[in-house]
Amino acid sequence: MFGFLGMISKAAKWSDDPNQRRLALMIFNAAIYESSGNERGKPLDKAAVMALTRDAGWSDKESADRCVHALSLIKPIADKTTYRAARDEGNKLCSAYSGSEKGPGRKAA
Repeated sequence: MFGFLGMISKAAKWSDDPNQRRLALMIFNAAIYESSGNERGKPLDKAAVMALTRDAGWSDKESADRCVHALSLIKPIADKTTYRAARDEGNKLCSAYSGSEKGPGRKAA
């Protein structure tokens, strides 16, 4: 029970974090870019994402968790196609941070 309440508290705190909102916006813009056939939005700049997470002081694990949380911020405002693209972009980032792909190689949580 307390673990669940802790997760809710962390999610609420993250939702208010300007860096979390920037991450969500980067993923959302990339999703719009992908779902519009490259006509709107802009492609995901992975170097900018890595710089954001590094400058925020997030570990690779926290960065991966925050990518997942970013999707929860995007889902209520995106149509199905855009959300699907956001989920794909978020999953790629999450995989990079979790070591499924070559990640940024920072400290573990």
